[in-house]
Amino acid sequence: MLQLAFYGGYTILAEPVLAQLPANKNLTFIPLENDTVPAWAVWNRENISPALQLLLRELDIDP
Repeated sequence: MLQLAFYGGYTILAEPVLAQLPANKNLTFIPLENDTVPAWAVWNRENISPALQLLLRELDIDP
């Protein structure tokens, strides 16, 4: 999460893990709907990575 907060990138975290993290205003959190484990896509607001755009398109998410 520190890498996301300071350097960019993205990850998908299970909700129980996310609940243990400190708040960070630089990160965006988007819930992912699934039947197995509640999860969230998380990335730095300033991330302009083409890989992130492809991930969001694949997940059908409009940031």
